[in-house]
Amino acid sequence: MGGTGDRSWEGFVARRLIPHVLEVEQAGHALTVPGPMARPAEVLGRVRTGTEVEEFVRVTSGRRR
Repeated sequence: MGGTGDRSWEGFVARRLIPHVLEVEQAGHALTVPGPMARPAEVLGRVRTGTEVEEFVRVTSGRRR
């Protein structure tokens, strides 16, 4: 997981290492994004509820839903 607003994030490198990458447009190092509260809340919801993490674990472990 990384954001395009984070100077240390290199999405192309992450995608070369593993195909399951969550890249958030304009997000900084803490995955915070500018704009109305709805947008940062949506990003945090994807990360904190585990949706992206669960999908990563499912795909990389070979388990099916």
